[in-house]
Amino acid sequence: MTYNFNPGVQTSDDMTMARRQFLVEDIDTRVINYMDFLPAVNVSNFAGLDTRFRFPKEDILPAYKIEEGQTTEFQKSGWYEGSMSLDMYRTQVAISDQARERGDEELQWQTAKDNAAQGIAQARDAEILQALYDHAGVTESAGAYWNAESNNVIGDISDAMEQVFTATLTNISASEIANLKIFYPAKLFMHVQNRPELWANSGTSAGNQGYLIPNSNQTEWLQGKGIQFVPTHRLNGQTFALGVMSGPKTATQYVYSGTKIPRVEEYRDIQAGETGFMITSGFKTYVNPQSVHQKTTNNRIFKMTGVCSA
Repeated sequence: MTYNFNPGVQTSDDMTMARRQFLVEDIDTRVINYMDFLPAVNVSNFAGLDTRFRFPKEDILPAYKIEEGQTTEFQKSGWYEGSMSLDMYRTQVAISDQARERGDEELQWQTAKDNAAQGIAQARDAEILQALYDHAGVTESAGAYWNAESNNVIGDISDAMEQVFTATLTNISASEIANLKIFYPAKLFMHVQNRPELWANSGTSAGNQGYLIPNSNQTEWLQGKGIQFVPTHRLNGQTFALGVMSGPKTATQYVYSGTKIPRVEEYRDIQAGETGFMITSGFKTYVNPQSVHQKTTNNRIFKMTGVCSA
Protein backbone atom coordinates (compact mmCIF):
# COMPACT_ATOMS: atom_id res chain seq x y z
CA MET A 1 0.00 0.00 0.00
CA THR A 2 1.28 3.49 -0.83
CA TYR A 3 0.33 6.98 0.29
CA ASN A 4 0.81 10.16 -1.72
CA PHE A 5 1.69 13.11 0.50
CA ASN A 6 3.32 15.36 -2.12
CA PRO A 7 3.13 15.26 -5.92
CA GLY A 8 5.53 12.59 -7.11
CA VAL A 9 6.30 11.36 -3.59
CA GLN A 10 5.00 8.11 -2.20
CA THR A 11 5.42 6.35 1.12
CA SER A 12 4.93 2.67 1.69
CA ASP A 13 3.85 0.54 4.61
CA ASP A 14 5.16 -2.56 2.87
CA MET A 15 8.41 -2.58 4.88
CA THR A 16 8.54 -5.92 6.62
CA MET A 17 8.05 -5.80 10.36
CA ALA A 18 11.44 -7.43 10.87
CA ARG A 19 13.24 -4.82 8.74
CA ARG A 20 11.43 -1.94 10.42
CA GLN A 21 12.17 -3.29 13.89
CA PHE A 22 15.83 -3.78 12.99
CA LEU A 23 16.11 -0.16 11.81
CA VAL A 24 14.38 1.13 14.94
CA GLU A 25 16.69 -0.84 17.23
CA ASP A 26 19.77 0.16 15.22
CA ILE A 27 18.95 3.85 15.41
CA ASP A 28 17.91 3.69 19.09
CA THR A 29 21.25 2.07 19.98
CA ARG A 30 23.14 4.80 18.18
CA VAL A 31 21.05 7.50 19.88
CA ILE A 32 21.82 6.14 23.36
CA ASN A 33 25.54 6.02 22.58
CA TYR A 34 25.50 9.71 21.63
CA MET A 35 23.54 11.01 24.62
CA ASP A 36 25.25 12.83 27.51
CA PHE A 37 22.32 13.41 29.89
CA LEU A 38 20.91 9.88 29.90
CA PRO A 39 22.49 9.14 33.34
CA ALA A 40 20.52 12.07 34.80
CA VAL A 41 17.12 10.46 34.32
CA ASN A 42 15.26 7.19 34.38
CA VAL A 43 14.07 6.13 30.93
CA SER A 44 10.70 4.48 30.41
CA ASN A 45 9.09 3.24 27.20
CA PHE A 46 5.58 4.63 26.82
CA ALA A 47 2.97 3.31 24.36
CA GLY A 48 0.92 6.49 24.23
CA LEU A 49 1.13 10.25 23.97
CA ASP A 50 -0.59 11.58 27.11
CA THR A 51 -0.64 10.40 30.69
CA ARG A 52 -1.42 11.50 34.22
CA PHE A 53 0.51 10.83 37.41
CA ARG A 54 -0.67 10.53 41.01
CA PHE A 55 1.53 11.38 43.97
CA PRO A 56 0.85 10.89 47.69
CA LYS A 57 0.47 14.07 49.70
CA GLU A 58 2.32 12.50 52.65
CA ASP A 59 5.91 11.34 52.42
CA ILE A 60 5.46 8.90 55.31
CA LEU A 61 2.70 7.40 57.43
CA PRO A 62 4.03 7.63 60.99
CA ALA A 63 4.21 4.63 63.30
CA TYR A 64 2.96 5.15 66.87
CA LYS A 65 4.02 3.34 69.99
CA ILE A 66 1.10 1.40 71.47
CA GLU A 67 0.44 -0.20 74.82
CA GLU A 68 -0.85 -3.71 75.29
CA GLY A 69 -4.40 -4.04 74.03
CA GLN A 70 -4.33 -0.70 72.19
CA THR A 71 -4.21 0.19 68.51
CA THR A 72 -3.97 3.28 66.36
CA GLU A 73 -6.36 4.99 64.03
CA PHE A 74 -6.34 4.04 60.35
CA GLN A 75 -4.32 6.42 58.22
CA LYS A 76 -5.06 7.22 54.59
CA SER A 77 -2.91 9.10 52.11
CA GLY A 78 -4.30 11.96 50.08
CA TRP A 79 -3.26 12.29 46.45
CA TYR A 80 -2.51 15.01 43.92
CA GLU A 81 -1.97 14.78 40.17
CA GLY A 82 0.40 15.80 37.40
CA SER A 83 0.19 15.32 33.64
CA MET A 84 2.44 15.06 30.62
CA SER A 85 2.23 14.88 26.81
CA LEU A 86 5.02 13.58 24.62
CA ASP A 87 6.53 15.80 21.91
CA MET A 88 7.27 14.32 18.50
CA TYR A 89 10.49 14.84 16.54
CA ARG A 90 11.30 13.77 12.98
CA THR A 91 14.31 13.63 10.71
CA GLN A 92 14.52 12.42 7.11
CA VAL A 93 17.37 10.86 5.17
CA ALA A 94 17.49 10.14 1.44
CA ILE A 95 19.76 8.22 -0.95
CA SER A 96 19.84 9.27 -4.61
CA ASP A 97 19.61 6.86 -7.51
CA GLN A 98 23.02 8.12 -8.65
CA ALA A 99 24.55 7.07 -5.31
CA ARG A 100 23.06 3.62 -5.72
CA GLU A 101 24.42 3.34 -9.24
CA ARG A 102 27.90 4.32 -8.05
CA GLY A 103 27.79 1.74 -5.28
CA ASP A 104 27.75 4.38 -2.53
CA GLU A 105 24.34 3.45 -1.14
CA GLU A 106 25.55 1.47 1.88
CA LEU A 107 28.13 4.08 2.90
CA GLN A 108 25.64 6.93 2.55
CA TRP A 109 22.91 5.00 4.37
CA GLN A 110 25.15 4.12 7.33
CA THR A 111 26.39 7.72 7.52
CA ALA A 112 22.84 9.07 7.26
CA LYS A 113 21.62 6.79 10.07
CA ASP A 114 24.51 7.87 12.27
CA ASN A 115 23.92 11.56 11.59
CA ALA A 116 20.19 11.17 12.21
CA ALA A 117 20.92 9.39 15.50
CA GLN A 118 23.17 12.26 16.56
CA GLY A 119 20.37 14.70 15.78
CA ILE A 120 17.86 12.75 17.85
CA ALA A 121 20.39 12.39 20.69
CA GLN A 122 20.97 16.13 20.64
CA ALA A 123 17.22 16.77 20.80
CA ARG A 124 16.72 14.31 23.68
CA ASP A 125 19.67 15.77 25.60
CA ALA A 126 18.40 19.32 25.06
CA GLU A 127 14.94 18.32 26.27
CA ILE A 128 16.35 16.68 29.43
CA LEU A 129 18.64 19.64 30.09
CA GLN A 130 15.80 22.15 29.78
CA ALA A 131 13.54 20.12 32.08
CA LEU A 132 16.23 19.78 34.76
CA TYR A 133 17.19 23.45 34.52
CA ASP A 134 13.58 24.65 34.73
CA HIS A 135 12.70 22.43 37.69
CA ALA A 136 15.87 22.67 39.80
CA GLY A 137 14.91 23.20 43.43
CA VAL A 138 18.21 24.70 44.59
CA THR A 139 20.49 27.33 43.05
CA GLU A 140 24.01 28.06 44.28
CA SER A 141 26.67 30.44 42.91
CA ALA A 142 30.25 29.24 42.47
CA GLY A 143 32.76 31.15 44.56
CA ALA A 144 35.05 31.45 41.52
CA TYR A 145 35.20 30.17 37.97
CA TRP A 146 36.06 26.47 37.99
CA ASN A 147 38.93 27.18 35.59
CA ALA A 148 40.38 29.88 37.87
CA GLU A 149 43.38 29.35 40.14
CA SER A 150 41.21 30.14 43.16
CA ASN A 151 38.51 27.60 42.31
CA ASN A 152 37.01 25.42 45.01
CA VAL A 153 34.85 22.84 43.26
CA ILE A 154 34.32 20.71 46.36
CA GLY A 155 33.43 23.78 48.43
CA ASP A 156 30.89 24.97 45.86
CA ILE A 157 29.22 21.56 45.67
CA SER A 158 29.26 21.29 49.47
CA ASP A 159 27.42 24.63 49.72
CA ALA A 160 24.79 23.42 47.26
CA MET A 161 24.31 20.14 49.10
CA GLU A 162 23.97 22.03 52.38
CA GLN A 163 21.06 23.92 50.82
CA VAL A 164 19.54 20.67 49.58
CA PHE A 165 19.50 19.07 53.02
CA THR A 166 18.43 22.15 54.98
CA ALA A 167 15.52 23.01 52.70
CA THR A 168 12.24 23.05 54.59
CA LEU A 169 10.59 20.49 52.33
CA THR A 170 13.52 18.09 51.99
CA ASN A 171 12.47 14.44 52.01
CA ILE A 172 15.76 13.22 50.52
CA SER A 173 17.62 10.39 52.21
CA ALA A 174 21.37 10.41 52.71
CA SER A 175 21.65 7.22 50.62
CA GLU A 176 20.66 9.25 47.54
CA ILE A 177 23.95 11.18 47.69
CA ALA A 178 25.63 8.22 45.98
CA ASN A 179 23.42 8.93 42.94
CA LEU A 180 24.73 12.49 42.58
CA LYS A 181 26.03 13.40 39.13
CA ILE A 182 27.60 16.77 38.32
CA PHE A 183 27.16 17.79 34.68
CA TYR A 184 29.52 20.60 33.71
CA PRO A 185 30.91 22.19 30.50
CA ALA A 186 33.40 19.83 28.86
CA LYS A 187 35.85 22.68 28.32
CA LEU A 188 36.48 22.67 32.09
CA PHE A 189 37.50 19.00 32.17
CA MET A 190 41.19 19.43 32.97
CA HIS A 191 40.44 22.06 35.60
CA VAL A 192 37.77 20.02 37.37
CA GLN A 193 39.13 16.49 37.08
CA ASN A 194 42.89 16.91 37.18
CA ARG A 195 43.85 20.20 38.83
CA PRO A 196 46.44 19.33 41.53
CA GLU A 197 46.90 21.16 44.79
CA LEU A 198 50.19 22.43 46.21
CA TRP A 199 51.38 22.48 49.79
CA ALA A 200 51.11 25.91 51.31
CA ASN A 201 53.85 27.30 53.56
CA SER A 202 52.02 26.77 56.81
CA GLY A 203 51.38 24.18 59.48
CA THR A 204 52.65 20.67 58.88
CA SER A 205 53.42 21.49 55.25
CA ALA A 206 56.22 23.90 56.15
CA GLY A 207 59.24 23.21 54.01
CA ASN A 208 57.17 21.51 51.32
CA GLN A 209 55.67 24.63 49.81
CA GLY A 210 55.33 24.47 46.05
CA TYR A 211 55.41 20.66 45.97
CA LEU A 212 52.42 18.57 44.90
CA ILE A 213 50.20 17.09 47.58
CA PRO A 214 49.98 13.35 46.75
CA ASN A 215 46.60 12.30 45.33
CA SER A 216 45.33 15.85 45.56
CA ASN A 217 42.81 15.74 42.73
CA GLN A 218 39.98 18.00 43.90
CA THR A 219 37.19 15.68 42.85
CA GLU A 220 38.83 12.29 43.48
CA TRP A 221 37.47 11.98 47.00
CA LEU A 222 33.90 12.71 45.89
CA GLN A 223 34.11 10.21 43.04
CA GLY A 224 35.30 7.62 45.53
CA LYS A 225 31.94 8.07 47.27
CA GLY A 226 30.07 7.22 44.07
CA ILE A 227 29.51 10.82 42.96
CA GLN A 228 30.13 11.22 39.24
CA PHE A 229 31.51 14.22 37.36
CA VAL A 230 30.18 14.24 33.80
CA PRO A 231 31.75 16.64 31.29
CA THR A 232 29.41 17.44 28.40
CA HIS A 233 29.83 19.51 25.27
CA ARG A 234 26.09 20.25 25.51
CA LEU A 235 26.97 22.83 28.21
CA ASN A 236 29.79 24.50 26.31
CA GLY A 237 28.70 28.09 25.82
CA GLN A 238 26.77 28.00 29.11
CA THR A 239 27.91 29.37 32.47
CA PHE A 240 26.35 26.82 34.81
CA ALA A 241 26.67 23.22 35.95
CA LEU A 242 23.87 20.91 37.07
CA GLY A 243 23.82 18.52 40.01
CA VAL A 244 21.31 15.68 39.83
CA MET A 245 20.60 12.93 42.34
CA SER A 246 19.11 10.62 39.74
CA GLY A 247 16.48 8.05 40.63
CA PRO A 248 12.76 7.28 40.45
CA LYS A 249 11.90 10.29 42.63
CA THR A 250 13.79 12.73 40.42
CA ALA A 251 13.03 12.65 36.69
CA THR A 252 12.06 10.21 33.94
CA GLN A 253 12.28 10.63 30.19
CA TYR A 254 9.32 8.83 28.60
CA VAL A 255 10.04 7.55 25.10
CA TYR A 256 7.32 6.63 22.61
CA SER A 257 7.11 2.88 22.00
CA GLY A 258 3.59 2.59 20.57
CA THR A 259 2.60 1.12 17.22
CA LYS A 260 0.11 3.68 15.88
CA ILE A 261 2.87 6.13 14.88
CA PRO A 262 5.50 4.37 12.72
CA ARG A 263 9.01 4.95 14.01
CA VAL A 264 10.53 4.38 10.55
CA GLU A 265 8.88 4.76 7.16
CA GLU A 266 10.36 4.32 3.71
CA TYR A 267 9.41 6.62 0.84
CA ARG A 268 10.16 7.03 -2.84
CA ASP A 269 10.39 10.46 -4.47
CA ILE A 270 10.12 9.69 -8.16
CA GLN A 271 10.61 13.31 -9.21
CA ALA A 272 13.87 13.74 -7.30
CA GLY A 273 14.99 10.19 -8.05
CA GLU A 274 15.71 9.19 -4.48
CA THR A 275 14.70 6.70 -1.82
CA GLY A 276 14.48 7.87 1.74
CA PHE A 277 13.41 7.15 5.25
CA MET A 278 11.48 9.20 7.78
CA ILE A 279 12.58 8.57 11.36
CA THR A 280 10.17 9.68 14.08
CA SER A 281 10.80 9.82 17.82
CA GLY A 282 8.58 10.93 20.66
CA PHE A 283 9.79 11.79 24.16
CA LYS A 284 9.23 14.02 27.16
CA THR A 285 11.00 14.41 30.49
CA TYR A 286 8.83 14.61 33.59
CA VAL A 287 10.42 15.96 36.76
CA ASN A 288 8.70 14.66 39.89
CA PRO A 289 7.42 17.35 42.26
CA GLN A 290 9.25 17.65 45.55
CA SER A 291 5.99 17.59 47.48
CA VAL A 292 2.40 18.72 47.40
CA HIS A 293 3.68 22.09 48.65
CA GLN A 294 6.47 22.29 46.04
CA LYS A 295 4.96 20.98 42.82
CA THR A 296 7.11 22.74 40.21
CA THR A 297 10.65 21.99 41.43
CA ASN A 298 12.67 19.14 42.90
CA ASN A 299 15.48 19.62 45.41
CA ARG A 300 17.31 16.58 44.04
CA ILE A 301 18.35 18.92 41.21
CA PHE A 302 20.55 21.95 41.79
CA LYS A 303 22.03 24.61 39.52
CA MET A 304 25.55 25.87 40.06
CA THR A 305 25.83 29.26 38.38
CA GLY A 306 28.99 31.15 37.47
CA VAL A 307 31.27 28.14 36.91
CA CYS A 308 32.85 29.79 33.83
CA SER A 309 32.35 32.48 31.23
CA ALA A 310 30.15 31.74 28.22
